[in-house]
Amino acid sequence: MSESIYKDYGTGDVSGQSIFDSSTGLYQYDKMTHNPDWARKERNLDVSIQMMTPEEYYRECGTRIFKNTNSDNLKRQRSHDVETLDELKDVVLNHKKKLFMPYIDYANQGQEGLHRMMLAGELFGWNTKFPVLVIHWDDYEKHLEDEKKAREAIYVREVDKAVDEAIEYLYSSDTFVESLEVQIEDEIEKRTALTNTDRYKAVDNLTVELDTHTNEVHISTYLYDRVVDLSEFRISDEEESIEELDDDIIDINNLFFK
Repeated sequence: MSESIYKDYGTGDVSGQSIFDSSTGLYQYDKMTHNPDWARKERNLDVSIQMMTPEEYYRECGTRIFKNTNSDNLKRQRSHDVETLDELKDVVLNHKKKLFMPYIDYANQGQEGLHRMMLAGELFGWNTKFPVLVIHWDDYEKHLEDEKKAREAIYVREVDKAVDEAIEYLYSSDTFVESLEVQIEDEIEKRTALTNTDRYKAVDNLTVELDTHTNEVHISTYLYDRVVDLSEFRISDEEESIEELDDDIIDINNLFFK
């Protein structure tokens, strides 16, 4: 190499085959490594350092992270990145400093360390074991339930936005209830944060009912139920002054959506 490209990341000194530091270089992973009980309680993650050969690391990444990718293909791809491998080799052999520890995150389908493990395999053999940070879901059923709740929260939020947009858009409609139902359907269809299935369920189960005595509209659909006080959507002081009129002779459309 013509000049040193080494950058000191504060890792420890190399000792024999010990070329990986106890840190991954990533705060979120190091925090969990140092406090696995916190990771389990707050993140539902099981975190441990396991000994793994470069061969095993590539095989795991190929089958479980990159999904059915041949480990030999992964090796071939990384071997072509000569510049990166030379940089890592310079750190270990010339500056005698450790590399950040590789990790495999099965929970979030991520990894970092293919280049480092390739270098380790080339230097010490592909069946020599090295430390790897391994992350799994601690309670997979809880993870699925949390994901379901998160999707439902997004669903309710997006339908809520659709309802607000529809009401504000139709404040001047003469056929408010009928138009509102159509407009909510249209707004729901625009919500790209919703899955196609959720959009279909929301539209298919939608009902809109107006109570002219309370000036409230009841909107109900799949996983969603809301009563809207139409006074929230009045847009001028002139409309508010009409409140003094007798409720029995007030047309709800003229009052709130003129």
